Amino acid sequence: TKPTQVAIVGRPNVGKTSILNALLKEKRGAVSEVPGTTRDIVIGELQTNKEKIILIDTAGIRKRGKIKFGIETFSVLRAIKSISGSLITLLVIDATEGVVAQDMHLAGFAKEEGKGIILIVNKWDLVKNKSQIIERYLKVLQEKFDFVYFVPVIFVSAKTKENISQILNLILKVKESLSKRIKTAELNNYLGEIIRKNPPKSKKNIKVYYFTQVAINPPTFAIFANLPEAIHFSYLRYLENRIRDKYEFGGAPIKILLKKHK
Repeated sequence: TKPTQVAIVGRPNVGKTSILNALLKEKRGAVSEVPGTTRDIVIGELQTNKEKIILIDTAGIRKRGKIKFGIETFSVLRAIKSISGSLITLLVIDATEGVVAQDMHLAGFAKEEGKGIILIVNKWDLVKNKSQIIERYLKVLQEKFDFVYFVPVIFVSAKTKENISQILNLILKVKESLSKRIKTAELNNYLGEIIRKNPPKSKKNIKVYYFTQVAINPPTFAIFANLPEAIHFSYLRYLENRIRDKYEFGGAPIKILLKKHK
């Protein structure tokens, strides 16, 4: 089997290389405090009992306005390229700085590309009153990242190694979500019942004939209907939520295609 490629992305100094080092339990790439010091890509390899995971650590992505042409621009393109070339994206944010627009752009790009996504909140060791804050923190993350509401969140410290070992478990789980297949008969029984109870709203008479899963990585479903163009995207989101209610697709974007029934 091919190794699983995982891109580690985020703004400068959120601790991407420290997380990579903690995961590898050995030093690869100099970890330093100077902004944007990992200019080049650092690659680490992990072997689990089942498979090989390649971790790609990219230079930090800065806000668009601040980028001077040269190394920084190159590093942004490179990070975006590494998201495209990987199966799963680890988006790292700094617990003490919170979420900025750039983080949301990256998550959006990974989703558009159909990549698995894991949100890693690093430097959790610097946060005081963790137990009181964590609920509020999760709420803020859910609001900011509502368009990738299916993404698992993990609070870690690369410095104290808190929860670092959980990242690997999540990578394997998300990989499973991305490659999950649901049998057509099972899918039709389940969604057919849901559509009978709550059909798509339209002045036209929409008939949905059947569903099938047409791809994995990411899980992609097709709906065959007489008037696919009349089905509103909010209804697709509703169906996606119903699929997620029943099946474990944590960390994986789901695509639903509308097809005309011949």
